[in-house]
Amino acid sequence: MTNSRVVGIDIGGSHITAAVVDLQQRLIIPGTLTRNRVNSHASAGNILDEWSETIRQAFTSGDSISNKLGVAMPGPFDYENGTCLIKGLDKYESLYGLNIKQLLSEKLGIKKTDILMMNDASCFLQGELYAGAVSGCNHVIGVTLGTG
Repeated sequence: MTNSRVVGIDIGGSHITAAVVDLQQRLIIPGTLTRNRVNSHASAGNILDEWSETIRQAFTSGDSISNKLGVAMPGPFDYENGTCLIKGLDKYESLYGLNIKQLLSEKLGIKKTDILMMNDASCFLQGELYAGAVSGCNHVIGVTLGTG
């Protein structure tokens, strides 16, 4: 990969956080971290607009332009295909059945194949293994507590 920078995104029930990450240095590029509140009960269009604006703020900060996204998304979700399966959880109901990868790629003007989505709890532990408190450890257990 010629550009070692990606936008890392965490989507929660009430917020979205995004930042440009340098994969070679394993750190967040200063000045790119953005966090905004999201109304998870809003229409699909409003939610996607809020997400897109936050992502755009991160990937256009300074000289840190990147068009590859890694998205930590709560489930249930078809992560490979990008389809939201959240239903009956009092959040993101309006996104049910929508292909979020496709919609984000259209809103951001990037390729759908440049968006990787994974379960948010899995991303937490992978991040700690990659560049966090347990970096370099061979055996770890991750425990998350959340509202989902």
